[in-house]
Amino acid sequence: MAGDAIPIKRKLGYSVGHAFNDLTASMWYTYLIAYFHEVKNFNDTLAGTLMMIGQSVDAVLTPMVGLASDNSKSGCCKIGRRKSWHLIGTICSCLGFPLIFIPCWFCVGVPDWAQFIYYVPLIVIFQFGWACAQIGHLALIPEMTFSTSEKVQLNGWRYAITVLCHMLVYLLAWLFFDAHRAEEASTYLNAEDGEIFRDLAICVVVIGIICSCVFYCLVHEKDNPIPGDGFGNDQKNVKKEIAKNEEQILKDQATNKKVNAKNPNLEESKTDETKPRSPKTNFMGIFKSNSSDKICKTHDTVESKLSSMSCPESDVIARISSISSPENDIEMSTIQNRAFTTIPGILKSESKIRTIGNPKKRISFVSSQSEIELRDRGCNDVVKPNMKLHKHWKEWFKEPSFYQMALIYMCTRLTVNISQIYMPMYITETLHMHKNSVALVPLVGYVAGFCTSLFMNNTNRLLGRKRTYFVGISCTLGACVWIFFIDEATSSRVYGVAALSGIGGSTVLVTSLAMTSDLIDQYSNSAAFVYGAMSFTEKLANGLAVVLIQRYNPCENGAAAHMTHHCTVYYRDVLVTVPGGVTFISLLVLLSTMSSIGGRSGWKEHRILRPSSPDRDWDRNHL
Repeated sequence: MAGDAIPIKRKLGYSVGHAFNDLTASMWYTYLIAYFHEVKNFNDTLAGTLMMIGQSVDAVLTPMVGLASDNSKSGCCKIGRRKSWHLIGTICSCLGFPLIFIPCWFCVGVPDWAQFIYYVPLIVIFQFGWACAQIGHLALIPEMTFSTSEKVQLNGWRYAITVLCHMLVYLLAWLFFDAHRAEEASTYLNAEDGEIFRDLAICVVVIGIICSCVFYCLVHEKDNPIPGDGFGNDQKNVKKEIAKNEEQILKDQATNKKVNAKNPNLEESKTDETKPRSPKTNFMGIFKSNSSDKICKTHDTVESKLSSMSCPESDVIARISSISSPENDIEMSTIQNRAFTTIPGILKSESKIRTIGNPKKRISFVSSQSEIELRDRGCNDVVKPNMKLHKHWKEWFKEPSFYQMALIYMCTRLTVNISQIYMPMYITETLHMHKNSVALVPLVGYVAGFCTSLFMNNTNRLLGRKRTYFVGISCTLGACVWIFFIDEATSSRVYGVAALSGIGGSTVLVTSLAMTSDLIDQYSNSAAFVYGAMSFTEKLANGLAVVLIQRYNPCENGAAAHMTHHCTVYYRDVLVTVPGGVTFISLLVLLSTMSSIGGRSGWKEHRILRPSSPDRDWDRNHL
């Protein structure tokens, strides 16, 4: 699955794999508070507590699901471990979500606290399913490709479908509200609108099931080339292999033997002598052929030969691991102008530059873990390793960039979600617009976001991750400032705010997901844990924010309170201070990452590298 170019059909299949979650999330974030407060007549505290329970359950379960997914050796029904968790999530969402918005027949005349108890287990089931599907889907990205450009495209396609799903929900809601407009007794949300939310929930489930089936059919998950559970067992196996190989090296050195092998890829007449080294600095070379699944071993004393077994040139990957060298360069072997990059860091160390054989041209290069820029004249091959590095999940807690990315992702989601949750309340309670505007205004925002997502790949290529994220921050802050100056007389301007907010939200969401993929890089064995940890922070923050907002809502005591000045401007102030404040925090965290670019604790700033001179033919397709 780790090719440089992913087929369009597979990209499409992957992008619709999260559609069910996107559809349900649209209703959950946009209409849950409004539904329970305006339709079910729950007080603000109960409505906010239901949201908090859902977010807390999701926050706790998501990293647990991530660890379980990483620890899964295989999936059910031979569909792969990631897709298996996705399937479990889809089933749970089908069982729990529709019942949240379908009125229960025995709830008539029942106290609010009793209904509250009824809805809690449904929300728990739904949130468990949502977490399983989300983690299973996100964790596929690092396993599908190592290409930075392809990762951005996958996230872009994924977010484009997310936006389309939100647009579809709002369009259906507008159609349902419009269909009931002739028989409605009020322009505001009330108990009679329960049928609209019921029909909308049923449509969401049906469409989500169809999209999930398309995902299962078009995306085929393969097992990891090197099995690992993310808990360190893979590293133990490598250490055993190195120890075994080191013992053989000692025997070879004692008898003054040299390993000779036949390989047509090397020039037989040209050799490089290598000096014997102590056992602790000896290398183990592993050349893996995907076509034959054979492991070919070479010792440190290799002269002009590559391995003792024939491995197809197109499939060969050299993985060299040093036992005790703390600070080294990337190792590579060159064969007839073909550069085969190594896989560093299996044991948290890298090996020094070393050339096997005598290639026709010397090649100098700038290296990262997933990309090589070749500086040789006329040689433009960039070979990405198709073998995954493994990292124990506990090791992420030692990385400062892990915490930085968690804060950025949390602030990003909090900004988007709070705006989405309280926009309907702002429209009806502050601007006193018609209730069908709770569908039209978000629809405008997501149309703008969808158009923006189409340009995310090129924007990231041109500006880089962090500059692109800064552009999104600027749009979001601009929308927050604009909201402050809108009142009931100028309520039509809210459509412009929605468009600007949609552009900013689309930009920061796609870019933050791409930055998370960059953080994971090739450590895909623990990818689900990383995504789970990121989701934990944002879910918990969302739940706490909603509870606090609902707790201090001055509009709780009857209809008369809704006409006071404090009640009228409350939701406006919420949309200005909360998204604006956390966006500013994300800006500060982003600035703090600038000092770690290229450092050991930082993650890479991905941009398209260009040749230093114009006469070099640079092949962009590799990046």
